[in-house]
Amino acid sequence: MLAIRPWIAVVLNADNQPKLIFPLGVRSSFGSRVLEFLGGAQSDYQGPLIHDEWLVDIPKIRFAWTLVCKYLPRHDVRHFIKLPKLWCSIDNPMLEIWGVRFQDYSYSAILPASVGEFQAKQRKKFRADSSRQRKRLSEQGDVKFEVLDAGQCGSWDKSIDIMIEQKRQRCRSMGVPDLFADDAVQEFYRELSKMGNSTGLVHFSVLRSSEEIAATHWGAIFRDRFYYLMPTITNGKLGVYSPGRLLLENLVEWCINNNIKVFDFTIGGEEYKRDWCNSEMPLFEHLRVVTPLGLHYAGYIRLRRRVRRNRRMWGAVKFLYSWLRYGKENRG
Repeated sequence: MLAIRPWIAVVLNADNQPKLIFPLGVRSSFGSRVLEFLGGAQSDYQGPLIHDEWLVDIPKIRFAWTLVCKYLPRHDVRHFIKLPKLWCSIDNPMLEIWGVRFQDYSYSAILPASVGEFQAKQRKKFRADSSRQRKRLSEQGDVKFEVLDAGQCGSWDKSIDIMIEQKRQRCRSMGVPDLFADDAVQEFYRELSKMGNSTGLVHFSVLRSSEEIAATHWGAIFRDRFYYLMPTITNGKLGVYSPGRLLLENLVEWCINNNIKVFDFTIGGEEYKRDWCNSEMPLFEHLRVVTPLGLHYAGYIRLRRRVRRNRRMWGAVKFLYSWLRYGKENRG
């Protein structure tokens, strides 16, 4: 677990109304005290919370940030990541205030008014393969797409546990860091699920075959945007029928039928997104060394950037991590 000490700044206007919130924290890494936004691996977009009235007022936001800087906790380096170019349809004002560089892209699908119109834009071969897989899965038992409600306590809690276990198994099989290795992260998703579901912000769904959960998805809805955040699939026999893709298909249809305008796949250029997305948005990062002790961390970040750009080197790093982290378990 990466320990982080929260530090949250709230900027008020003349009427003592909150207009800007910086949810920051400090953690240690490579001998450096790193100032960053709270959320870490659990957030796909990061940045301050800005009241709508201030979003386009760059001078006011710049002055507020200057004021906040006077009270920042001691740190050696600032590293703000996953800063979106746009907030809804408005340019992210922080990109004009902080020195930033390109980090990655996020991808989304601008949804049409009808399911038929969306399907017409997909490759015929892709849709035919999905239909074939859905038919094969139905031969194993009745296939059911279900949007769960936190009020269904027994079913809800059990399904969340299955989601966590499916994700852990997937991470292990791919040799990547286990997002749920920390009990605190598991508890975060359980508690946030209940809180967010009651307000309509958290959307949790499953795809069943004969009551066995073949795939799950934990996501969020804000305004007219659906966030595709945590998909999982079973490692059992039903996994060969592409249940994740079939659940995604149901989710897109659900969004269109419920007047959602954007299906946001968030960060990452995974190959499968090409069959679903028709829009992309750049994400940026801000890295600033404050004291000489911050050079250690900044050097690591810059080295990691260079390694990630080299597919062969990055593949070797992932293989080494997988062997060190899961090698003994897999051999057992």
